[in-house]
Amino acid sequence: MQTAIVLHHYPASPFAEKIRLFLGYKAASWRSVEIPMVMPKPKLMPLTGGYRKTPVMQIGADIYCDTALILDELHQRLPDPLLIQEGALSDITLAAFADSSLFAAAVSWVFQPSAMADFFRGKDEAFVQAFLADRKAFRAASTAPRPSLGQAKDRLVIALSGLEQQLSDCRSFVWGASPSRADFCLFHPLWFVQQAQSAAVLLDDYPQVGLWLERMSDFGHGNPEPMSADEALALATVCEPAAIEGPEAARLTTAQAAEGLQLGAWVEIKPNDYGMDPVHGRLCYADQNKLVIAREEAGLGLLHVHFPQLGYQVQPSQA
Repeated sequence: MQTAIVLHHYPASPFAEKIRLFLGYKAASWRSVEIPMVMPKPKLMPLTGGYRKTPVMQIGADIYCDTALILDELHQRLPDPLLIQEGALSDITLAAFADSSLFAAAVSWVFQPSAMADFFRGKDEAFVQAFLADRKAFRAASTAPRPSLGQAKDRLVIALSGLEQQLSDCRSFVWGASPSRADFCLFHPLWFVQQAQSAAVLLDDYPQVGLWLERMSDFGHGNPEPMSADEALALATVCEPAAIEGPEAARLTTAQAAEGLQLGAWVEIKPNDYGMDPVHGRLCYADQNKLVIAREEAGLGLLHVHFPQLGYQVQPSQA
């Protein structure tokens, strides 16, 4: 069970859909823990130490935050030589644009007054107000202001036009015959737009994009098996974090070492855009790509919480 992939998510989460689809592409078996859409999340916070973005991946007592890092970890655990260009600068750049600017545009477009009814269909007014209040708190002190409706449409049209042109030579995916990181990152904002019928009409003018969305959707979600939050907590309790091995285990391989960052030091890590709730622990690994902190959680024991370097800030903290 220690190697089982556990995804903490909820069905309407666009970023979770990115990972679910990637698991489908890999034909992976995984455990599905459905979490609340809004705070509080009392059975997730003990695992993350306060990180509240969705989704979170758990493998035993190792907790992975942010879909950029989760994609990397899944690709390492479920290797596939057909996943092309995963390290190319163009792929990284396009993925970063999709996860930030394009996703922000999709949110503004879906949450316009005429489309919000589609998104919240079947939800009562109390839930709607709780969701809006939760997201307002989530974005408090955000460094990434949400675009206006006009800006959002312009941004979506630019992306859709570019993607339509890219696919116009009948290639199946962004870079060619097999998908890449960029495909999965571009998919989830547009999937989110598809969920609101009145907002999704914007996609109708882009037939190649429509076919690409169908090809991506055909990957499905792999083989999920329901798991309760209590079972996930129990799994963390009986597991130990995976050993950090190799020469990197004893030293920092990040340039931040020259700035005073040290293994074993108490640090806090938080996103630099929104949802800026810090997670505290002892730094036990850092390279150019990721950070790992060790933290003790009452009732669970030792956990390792993993973060990507890109999009996060790390600074000294008190024990």
